[in-house]
This record gives sequence, structure tokens and C-alpha cells, in this order.
Amino acid sequence: MKTPQVLYRLAFLAGIGILACVLVFATEISPVRISKQRTPVEATPSVISKKKRVSAAKRQWIVYKNGFNKQANANARHRRILPDDYRQ
Repeated sequence: MKTPQVLYRLAFLAGIGILACVLVFATEISPVRISKQRTPVEATPSVISKKKRVSAAKRQWIVYKNGFNKQANANARHRRILPDDYRQ
């Protein structure tokens, strides 16, 4: 009469083991883990600073090319004063 109880215990422990394996693999392949791994690579300070530098240069060129001609202020054009909208 003890053999069914032993089989039930083995089946119960095997089910717990399978659930534990599924839980471990699900957490390793979860999108939260993947996003946490990707963010440091994308958000490194060198990449951010390069992006900011490029956008600032483009912004200054656009202001120099378009803004000063539209302002009709010769002094501002000579002094290279940026409008308040472009100061950060």
C-alpha cells in the first residue's frame, strides 16, 4: 500500500521541479530582463553626448542660416546671439 503514496510524492516533486524550471526560463526570457539589458548599451554617456553635440551643431547651423536672415537685426547677426528658444 505504500507504493502509491511514493508515486504520488514523486509526481508532486516532479511537478514542482517542472514549474520551477518553467519559472526560471520564463524570467530569463522575459521582456523586462531584455529591456534592462539593452538600456545601458543605448544610454551610455558617450552616445548621448555625441547625439547632443550633433543636434546642437545642426540647430546652430539652422539658426544661423534661417533665423538671422528672418530677424532683420544686423547686430544680432554679427554677435551671433541665439534666440531664447534655442538656449537650454
